Amino acid sequence: MDKNLNYGMHQDHFNRWLKLWLATIYSLFEGALANRAKDASQRMAIGKFTYVYKNKRKNCKP
Repeated sequence: MDKNLNYGMHQDHFNRWLKLWLATIYSLFEGALANRAKDASQRMAIGKFTYVYKNKRKNCKP
């Protein structure tokens, strides 16, 4: 996906996704299920950002 965006993805994009996702979780779920989904989404955002960062072209700034 980063390649399709001319290697323009940055941590801010993942932070925005996570903020929207957490708002959705808390509007639909509560308790243990909400906490489990929150934890999973944070791990997913970190993992995806790490993958994108490691695979950026050499001449692009992170």
